[in-house]
Amino acid sequence: MTLGERIKVLRTKAKFTQLDIAKKLDMGSSNFGHIENDRVTPSSTVLQKIADLLNTTTDYLLGRTDDPEVTPSMEPKLDDPELNLFFKDFANAPRERQEEMLRFWHFINEQEKSRTKQDKQGE
Repeated sequence: MTLGERIKVLRTKAKFTQLDIAKKLDMGSSNFGHIENDRVTPSSTVLQKIADLLNTTTDYLLGRTDDPEVTPSMEPKLDDPELNLFFKDFANAPRERQEEMLRFWHFINEQEKSRTKQDKQGE
């Protein structure tokens, strides 16, 4: 299925009209119709908003996975402002800083593996 077809299937399943979604996206219904008919490719921001409205992932909409479900275990983490700040900082950091952050994360991860269950943080 194409991006537009996936959006249309999920939209109709959720009982939304094109106008309902277009209003939530602050765009005209004809513009949203062009997205559903694969005449226009939405920006990544609009695609994420569509995924959120249809309770799915951008990976599903883009055909990277055939599972439309959002992984429940990730939902609370996606709403964590501190994690979002970390990922934003990581994404915007120069490559050298990203590598340094990854090395630090690997170090902490290895330290955590060597601790006993009683010593582990948060337990």
